[in-house]
Amino acid sequence: MAFKKHSADNGDHLDEAFFVELLKLPTFPFYRLIRQNAEQAKEQRAAWLNAGTPPTFLYPETKDFDALKYLEAVEKCRDSLPDGPAYIRSLYIKKLNELKMRAALVLAISHGDDQTVTHLSRKLFGNLRQDAEELKKEFSCMLDHANIFHTHTEPINAEMFTAMTHKVLDHYKIDDWKVALSDKSSIKITRGRRARKPVIYIPTNLKISKARAARLLTHEIEVHALRTQNGRRSPLHILHVGLNGYIRTDEGLAIYYQQKISKEKPQHAPGFWDAWTCALTQTGSFADTFAIISDARSQLAAATGAKDAKEVGIDAAWRLCVRAYRGITDTSTYGVGFLRGHIYRSGLLDITEAVDWHGEEILEKLFIGNIGLEHISIFENQELPEPQLPMLVSKSIVRDFS
Repeated sequence: MAFKKHSADNGDHLDEAFFVELLKLPTFPFYRLIRQNAEQAKEQRAAWLNAGTPPTFLYPETKDFDALKYLEAVEKCRDSLPDGPAYIRSLYIKKLNELKMRAALVLAISHGDDQTVTHLSRKLFGNLRQDAEELKKEFSCMLDHANIFHTHTEPINAEMFTAMTHKVLDHYKIDDWKVALSDKSSIKITRGRRARKPVIYIPTNLKISKARAARLLTHEIEVHALRTQNGRRSPLHILHVGLNGYIRTDEGLAIYYQQKISKEKPQHAPGFWDAWTCALTQTGSFADTFAIISDARSQLAAATGAKDAKEVGIDAAWRLCVRAYRGITDTSTYGVGFLRGHIYRSGLLDITEAVDWHGEEILEKLFIGNIGLEHISIFENQELPEPQLPMLVSKSIVRDFS
């Protein structure tokens, strides 16, 4: 891959005409549409815990989103794409095909078609790298290593983490991003389009350990934000927006780098619980999945000396199952689920395997923007600006923060 030694952020984009057509598409809040209605989910939780009634989730917002009209808009966009360059046209067609799958998935949710939701989520996020039986064996090892799991103090709040985030952004000279507080439960990055600045949202009720703060800063800023910023500085808009299927590589890469700041390689890589829950949805029903995860989390909580271990397991299992059954209406059905949760672990295994085969120099190629491992060969002969790479400064910034 040919990297230039200077920034190409000069406003001249090779895919400008393609991007103009993409921007004409209606707003598509995919992840908002696939989430269960929060109030109704609370009612279903009570019914499940009190009477053992398998949850039936509702998605009222899918009724308000005209998925068929969106699919028509995608087809119109495809017909309006310029003829060339051929490789750019191919990237946009694949991106549009991915948007079609997402819209078809939302349409399936509105019809209560759980089998189609499962099928399309597998196509969007790829096959699981580990099955339920393999992950069950890993859990047995976890119990044997229960002493490595312990409760950390939580001295870092949202205000402190916001200041740390600014310090990491300053280190990479990323000065045109906004950092804002949010009522959401997790950190979220919106990548921005055109005149809109990217935003990093931090939960107002955030309370985490210093070790977790360092991991989050590495994961969210030194990988996710840095790849996005490199894409913004590139001559291709789509490297900022993200190529089709890039998210699995994105999450795997983020976990790979957050592991690098640990003194020793963790015995159990992150993403285990979401991966196991996701895998279990394919071998049973909600009841089966919940029972296994609840029992396992309770066992681990008890082994680490937690109080109310059973309640800890129930709460954790509910949260995990709600994520694994997004978009699913009838949770009593066997073998259905929303197969996104495994991408953290599957993506990490993809990255680790690529490094084993090609060495860590392959990672530099992934920082040209929001691309996946499968896209590297497309850009081998393209001249692109040299990307900024993670310097893993988060740990020292957290350590020195006062």
